[in-house]
Amino acid sequence: PHAKVDALFNWPEDHNEAFAADLVVPDPEVKVFNLSKSDEFFIIASDGLWDVVGAEDAVVKTRSSLYAGKSPYEAAEELCDLALKLGSSDNVTVIVVKLLDACSQRSP
Repeated sequence: PHAKVDALFNWPEDHNEAFAADLVVPDPEVKVFNLSKSDEFFIIASDGLWDVVGAEDAVVKTRSSLYAGKSPYEAAEELCDLALKLGSSDNVTVIVVKLLDACSQRSP
């Protein structure tokens, strides 16, 4: 912590950032939700996504991808690409789980 670790991050050359946290956090943030019949999908992602993409924007992007006929894998890949384009400097991992009943009953 608090040491420059340029080898691990893709910082711009003139940065003055120092990494001030543990590289691996063993305590994940966990939220518990009850699913309903109207739920279409859920997104599980690392903070590399959430640091640069808000939850509402991620839902809109994922819904658009799924309604366009893309697979959950493709929707997750698009969210990863978006996070990287927006400058995420953390690892970006995304899983999209499509709930078949809700998605098959809705139209865009």
